[in-house]
Amino acid sequence: MSRILSVCLLATLALPDLAQARDIRLSGSSTIAPVMLEIGKLFEASHPEIRIFVETGGSGKGLVDLRKGLVDIAMVSREMTEEEADLQSHPIAYDGIAALVPADNPLSDLSDEALRAIFTGRMRNWSELGGPDQPIVVVAKGEGRATSEVFNAYLGLTPDQIKGDLVAAENAQMIKTVSVTLGSIGYVSIGAALLDIGYGVPVKLIPLGEVPPTADHVADGSYGAVRPLNLVTQGSPPADIAELIAFSQSAEVAEIIRALTYVPVRP
Repeated sequence: MSRILSVCLLATLALPDLAQARDIRLSGSSTIAPVMLEIGKLFEASHPEIRIFVETGGSGKGLVDLRKGLVDIAMVSREMTEEEADLQSHPIAYDGIAALVPADNPLSDLSDEALRAIFTGRMRNWSELGGPDQPIVVVAKGEGRATSEVFNAYLGLTPDQIKGDLVAAENAQMIKTVSVTLGSIGYVSIGAALLDIGYGVPVKLIPLGEVPPTADHVADGSYGAVRPLNLVTQGSPPADIAELIAFSQSAEVAEIIRALTYVPVRP
């Protein structure tokens, strides 16, 4: 009996880490989510008492979840607004936005005016731009997506002006939809698209502006539509969350961020 009690006591003493486990929850941008999943794994390896949960749904959802106290960190892939001045943003990387078409589209660039005409429904066939006689299928993103906000702001459009034929939620869905839809055009995170193009997905990027949409041009600031990838908190975060944020901004994880074709804040 005493031996059984001793074993039970040892088992109980071995459980304090599990009992004291701290969950850190993140919600928001589908652009940032893959980055934080990889960084989270590395952080958990050196912090066994912490578990990190990452949920997507768009930057807007992340901010709503944060204000409701449902998560500790919102992932927001755009500049913060004046209405969000009460929140603290912590950039971990930079990314760009570009238009996206199937790889077999013969066009390699489009003027800002052409993009405005396409996405507002004033131009409906690729032949009007020197392309094939093929209907243009506009793929837009849903509300609350930072990619849409940055894209619309660059072109000077409001959400109600966008005439989408199809709607995609996250970057992965946008890339998949454009890759299999003849005559389609959408807009997407440069980093997410470059990663999939590297894996052979048949899509290609069309720049916003005249500078090619590459990570190098995002890094040197020459690309026209660049955005920060932010971790956002309500006020000063507690020590463990502050440590995760600092780790996400550190040179230690820069290679993880570059591998996902984004530009880290630390070289």
